[in-house]
Amino acid sequence: MRAVLHPRTTTPTSGPVILPTEHSTCKRLYGQFFFSQKGRTGGGGPPVRREIEMADVVVIGAGLGGLASGVRLLQRGHSVTLLEKEPRVGGYAVSFRRHQFTFDLALHVVPAGGQGQEFAAMIETLELTESVRFIRLREGFRVHLGDYHFQMPGDYDALLESLSREFPAEKKGIQLFRKDLERYVTIYARVFDHRVSSYRSIPPFIPKIPAFLQHSMLPTTTYLQRFFHDERLMAILFQPAAFMGIPMRNFPTVNFMMMFSLLLKNGMYTIAGGGQRLTDSLQGRFLQLGGTLLTNTAAERIIIERKKAVAVRISDGRQLPCDAIIGGNNLHDMVNNLIGKALFTERYCRNFDTLKPSISVLALNLGLDCSPKELGIDCHIAMVFPDADIDGCFDKQTGRIEPLGFSITAHGNSDPEFIEQGGNTLSLIGGTAPEMWLAMDDVQYRRQRKKVNLELLAMADKRYPGLQDHIMISDLATPRTMARYTGNPLGAIMGLNCTVGKHRNILKAAKMPVANVIMGSAWTNRLGGFMQSVKSGILAAERIQ
Repeated sequence: MRAVLHPRTTTPTSGPVILPTEHSTCKRLYGQFFFSQKGRTGGGGPPVRREIEMADVVVIGAGLGGLASGVRLLQRGHSVTLLEKEPRVGGYAVSFRRHQFTFDLALHVVPAGGQGQEFAAMIETLELTESVRFIRLREGFRVHLGDYHFQMPGDYDALLESLSREFPAEKKGIQLFRKDLERYVTIYARVFDHRVSSYRSIPPFIPKIPAFLQHSMLPTTTYLQRFFHDERLMAILFQPAAFMGIPMRNFPTVNFMMMFSLLLKNGMYTIAGGGQRLTDSLQGRFLQLGGTLLTNTAAERIIIERKKAVAVRISDGRQLPCDAIIGGNNLHDMVNNLIGKALFTERYCRNFDTLKPSISVLALNLGLDCSPKELGIDCHIAMVFPDADIDGCFDKQTGRIEPLGFSITAHGNSDPEFIEQGGNTLSLIGGTAPEMWLAMDDVQYRRQRKKVNLELLAMADKRYPGLQDHIMISDLATPRTMARYTGNPLGAIMGLNCTVGKHRNILKAAKMPVANVIMGSAWTNRLGGFMQSVKSGILAAERIQ
């Protein structure tokens, strides 16, 4: 059902409205990890109570999805109040500073940033083209499978040609794979027109096209084995999806094909200036259009009367009346806390309980006294696995704190602006068991964090000898860090875990029992990431008339 709103009829007050609210515990818990937003979004000062006019829409959570939905709603004439429990907006799309170094918390690569491509079209729709610039990566992933190495070209045709030379016995399979991928891309283009204005026509479930339904139930391992025999080749092709932390045998083919085509066929990109640039641009556009932003302000409960949301109660006790609500927060918070499970059917709850949060990770950020290129790190991103058995690596990682593999990103190798603003840095991402971090007491946590920091450094130094001799700053974020900052269960970084057969379950879980409450975050999308978060926010805004 669609929530029908009444666009604002009065002239909005001139300029952005920024309302300081109550103190946040973020600085006490976590203050050294992120930039201060003092004076920008109302954080850092004493509580100030001011009257807030009724808004057409209240958006809960100012991650990329919430920011995108807020901007899109304002563009379409609605008044919007945006709530964020932390002192700064952006979710994972932020930077932080340690001494002279600036680190990007989450950005590694993004897809479809070229002229006319999907992510670029969203940025154009949100009127951010002057401030958000995509940089095309000349090379794809550098893949290390034990002692075997392969550099993926950044061009799709060059990649398949390079694979044909590297694996001559698989040449016929590569040709058949290419033909099948082209068929998929054609179907995708027909159904998901990248022009954002067409999103309103997308049906609520995956389109009833046989290829989509078939591939949603087909494991990626089974699909790739139709074409290939070499385990290394299949591991290389799976790299765009490896970030999800799901074994190939559990990863839906439709998701693999989407990620492969988005990242490799359309090209891999990064955002000039890092993820913070995207967040700042969205926030600036939201305020420029007259939106009301409340930071340090948590939504505590959605007030529902006669199966309709009428207001949001916030952390200082006030109620914000509204005609509709968009949830830019995580689905667990919306279901368990803001609405309450009592309003959901037994069938919904059974489905919801089958869905698990995505992986969380170890994020080790390093500040160097030299360029990464001097240490042999001359690519944008490298993926390091102990061997070609990707599923075996993920299986062994289950219940294990120490990482078995890692990725390493050198932003400055592709974006000189990143070096100018924050020095020579590296970001290492490793797998771990999040539930074990969250179960530790403070003494255990500090001891284990130090131990894992050293182990991850040793793994990186083994791959890139001499690295440890050039480290000036080392900062490790754990799943406990992620959970504390975002409130996501187990510190999840990608929303819900979309395994084989779970597409419809996720789509059903995103539908709220209250007609005018709509989810618009990565938790309603089966892939996660920057582009999908922005897309979810825009889709939610488009559903409000």
